[in-house]
Amino acid sequence: MCAWWSNERAHRYYQLFAAGPEVRFRFAGPGRFHGHYVGLYGSAGFYDLENRKTGYQGDFWSAGITYGYQLPVGRSFGVEFAVGAGMIGSSYKTYEPRDGLYVYQQTKRIRYTGLTKARISLLWRFGGKGGRL
Repeated sequence: MCAWWSNERAHRYYQLFAAGPEVRFRFAGPGRFHGHYVGLYGSAGFYDLENRKTGYQGDFWSAGITYGYQLPVGRSFGVEFAVGAGMIGSSYKTYEPRDGLYVYQQTKRIRYTGLTKARISLLWRFGGKGGRL
């Protein structure tokens, strides 16, 4: 995932880059990509968030387990629902924008254990013979 938004006049920024693999075990279901699955995931990335008054810039990692369900919608489309639980760790610096400069405030570290993701995804199968998901 890579995102970047800016509103220069108001000093509002949102920058995020994250990448990571997920390994899945699919339970027997009515179709090839239809039914329940469990998985293990890991990810890492960096961010820079600013809300006009305080900025947060740092990196993070995350690892945990995933449970999901895939539901076909037509011959080439589907919807996936997933939740994940695990741990997230981050080291970040806080700063304040003053007179066109970014003034460093402090460095912090956090760890969180619990629900780490909730996802609804639209799936599109391309290539092949166009069979059911």
